[in-house]
Amino acid sequence: MSSGRYIYLAMIYVGVDPAYRKGGFAVAVLEKKSMYFIKFDNVFFFYEWLKEKRAEQVSAFFCVENSDITNHTFFRLGARTPSALAKVSRNAGKNQAVSNLACLAIELVYGGDRLISLSPAQKGKKVSKAYFSELLKQEGISIASASRLTQDEVDAGMLCLKGKTLATLHKNK
Repeated sequence: MSSGRYIYLAMIYVGVDPAYRKGGFAVAVLEKKSMYFIKFDNVFFFYEWLKEKRAEQVSAFFCVENSDITNHTFFRLGARTPSALAKVSRNAGKNQAVSNLACLAIELVYGGDRLISLSPAQKGKKVSKAYFSELLKQEGISIASASRLTQDEVDAGMLCLKGKTLATLHKNK
């Protein structure tokens, strides 16, 4: 730059666990050795947050659970009637759509090279709050209040950690 000014791009890693239900769209942000969580009411608020981060010159790498990758109908035990099965299928479809919209929002704001989409199987099994807290402790990562974490936040946090590892592997190719 001719002005002699340099733009500092802070690197953050973001894990996104999208869901259609209110309060279920969870994001974990890892900045240096500190992790924090944000819950969005919908994908549009997430998109606005992405644009704010980009405007702040924040460099980010994203790891998103994209349930549309598996693209099959989920059945729950206890859903034995046709209407109950239809409801389960509709809810899965809503989450598949929100997953795709979250990925599209990231691509629009940051570009596709800053995004890794994982299927639920690739994301891995759910872990407990205790396990997640211990993992963060071993990694030297601090969070505000581990005891108040929801399962959605734990899932987003695990995606965040997985994304950091995958980004590092991708960068070192």
